[in-house]
Amino acid sequence: MKDNAVILFLRIPEKGKVKTRLAVDIGEDLAYDLYLCFVKDTLATLQSLDADVLISCTGRDSAFFRDLFGDTPCMVQRGNDLGSRMRNAFRDAFLMGYARVALIGSDIPGITLDALYTAFHELSGHDVVFGPSLDGGYYLIALKAGGADESLFTDIPWGTTRVLDETVKRVQQRGMRVFFLTECEDIDDLDGLKRLYENQVRDGVLSNTRLCVDRYKERIYGTI
Repeated sequence: MKDNAVILFLRIPEKGKVKTRLAVDIGEDLAYDLYLCFVKDTLATLQSLDADVLISCTGRDSAFFRDLFGDTPCMVQRGNDLGSRMRNAFRDAFLMGYARVALIGSDIPGITLDALYTAFHELSGHDVVFGPSLDGGYYLIALKAGGADESLFTDIPWGTTRVLDETVKRVQQRGMRVFFLTECEDIDDLDGLKRLYENQVRDGVLSNTRLCVDRYKERIYGTI
């Protein structure tokens, strides 16, 4: 077991229940296919990282999990809301013995190894690391063992533009030291998908997501 772990926090893939904003423009079938591509691309990045990878998912289907995640350990999310599920995922990982844990979502296929390495490195001098997202939330939160303070996950206005600001306020009230990574965009809608695709084309990135958009490019760009 390594000292560091990354939790990939996601909703079990079901048509009609993932990437619903994106599905409004491109349909549920393609939105579902792209969600699977997001997960595969994120896993490919994580598997190049010098850290253990854990999946925290809303449900368990052993055959489906083996197909998508292989032998990656999977934990079922527990809790009545997003905050409690995230807090419990951190606690589970720390109980396994990890010293530093980063939690990320499944809608940032463009996340880089540099961001993840920086998150773990900065925990040596900070109590919490955030990866800010453009929508006012965060795409990454990293903590040290014993740092999953309940206040960071309780009564946060999840799903609003105030998520990061409110969480940082809790951090500051407790005198915790915070570090911010470079801002990154969650891919929640068609415009975000196009920006990701065009950035990957420009940078020469050949990902599952890019290949999927290539396959359905006329359909995706034809929705404008």
